[in-house]
Amino acid sequence: IMDNKGKTVISAGTDRGQKDPELEKMDYLVEGVIGATS
Repeated sequence: IMDNKGKTVISAGTDRGQKDPELEKMDYLVEGVIGATS
């Protein structure tokens, strides 16, 4: 998964479960989304 600035935030092949605490720390917008988190 890449953020909307082109940085890889979750590498290909990484397995994250739906309840993974790391996903709760999401401070980015995914690729293609226009906007900012702050």
